[in-house]
Amino acid sequence: AWRAVELEPRNAHFRVGLASLLIRMHRFDKAYWIASSLTECQIFDITCECCLERIERLFEFRGDEGRVAACRQRRHFLNRAKSESR
Repeated sequence: AWRAVELEPRNAHFRVGLASLLIRMHRFDKAYWIASSLTECQIFDITCECCLERIERLFEFRGDEGRVAACRQRRHFLNRAKSESR
């Protein structure tokens, strides 16, 4: 996962995947270091609700309110889109 981020550092999906893995390993500082480079636009490209929730909690723990809000907006959009497709 580290190598994927090194090879393609702007790929948000690789960063989210690595941050999620680091969170599961209780390496929160490194996870935040990886995830904190995500822009709002990159957060809006994330389609996995579980990943969004996981990094949202990380951002919340670190007091990163801007990214917390972006994660919540994106999750709300995904939930609304899921409800409308039923």
